[in-house]
Amino acid sequence: MLSAEGTTISSDTIISGFKTLQAYSLVSWRADQQAYAMHKLVHAWGHDRLDMEQRQASSLAALDLLREAIAGHEEDLSWQRRVVPHVVASFSAISAACGPPYRPTYLERVALWTLGDLLRRLGRWEDEYAVQLFLNQATVVALGPEHSETLGNMNNLAVVLGEQGKYKQAEEMYRQTLRSREEVLGPKHPDTLGSMNNLALVLYQQGKYEQAEEIHRQTLKSREEVLGLEHPDTLGSIHNLAVVLYHQGKYDQAKEMHRQTLKSREELLGLEHPDTLRSMDGLALVLYQQGKYDQAEEMHRQTLKLRKEVLGVKHPDTLVCINNLALVLREQGKHEQAEGIN
Repeated sequence: MLSAEGTTISSDTIISGFKTLQAYSLVSWRADQQAYAMHKLVHAWGHDRLDMEQRQASSLAALDLLREAIAGHEEDLSWQRRVVPHVVASFSAISAACGPPYRPTYLERVALWTLGDLLRRLGRWEDEYAVQLFLNQATVVALGPEHSETLGNMNNLAVVLGEQGKYKQAEEMYRQTLRSREEVLGPKHPDTLGSMNNLALVLYQQGKYEQAEEIHRQTLKSREEVLGLEHPDTLGSIHNLAVVLYHQGKYDQAKEMHRQTLKSREELLGLEHPDTLRSMDGLALVLYQQGKYDQAEEMHRQTLKLRKEVLGVKHPDTLVCINNLALVLREQGKHEQAEGIN
């Protein structure tokens, strides 16, 4: 990792330093948490002795350390939850010490993005938004407002707003990002098409189905031309369009598109891929709405079996699948089977 002065520090040096601190009771090792703890007064004393330049340097060094640590624990949710207070505290120190006109390096931008991504995975939307907003403002200073990375950060901000249910604000930011990407990258660039897709999704979330359908059709047409019919993004557009059609009661069109994406995704991604399972879910729901309960039941059972194997019994997607199967069974009068699903 990097020191506050920007030099590289080896792991052995860090361990040796902690041993010295332990000898003076400045830190203590907590075996149950596999982590060091520092007394708040010691922490405050050390912090207060630093001038602004030193605070900035130490904050950035801590940021780099967190980036490395998070990268090494991507699959450990328990560890990620434990580190959240450190992430929030570290970001607070950085935002206080590195105000405008802070120009983060590439690695510092990656580190900030890593913090935001961790917070997103744990559903800490407000904390993630603060990180993404700070990152976006700093990237504008470092790279300019029309740089592709800046526009990517704007897109991420809109995603966070959507996750918080702030759909109108998300829609406004998606439209702004789309306009900028069209001007800078062109109307057929994959990133521009990604902005179009995201805008259509947030319109769908607001119940603006006709607008969402129009933009999804436009995005699908462009993705077919640019990426090809079997590209995952193109199949994603077909799936999204099918969902919008379903919510407008256009079941025949939705069914045809879900069958198309299911066939292609099964061939390209495999039967157990999450996108394939989403297509199976979508098709089963359309069949249910058309009163084809036997077919819907069969597909829900197949999807549930695969979700249990791939995601586990308690995964949210698995639980939704259980609920959908129960609805089909009750519609057929199979109440005991519906009650016994698990």
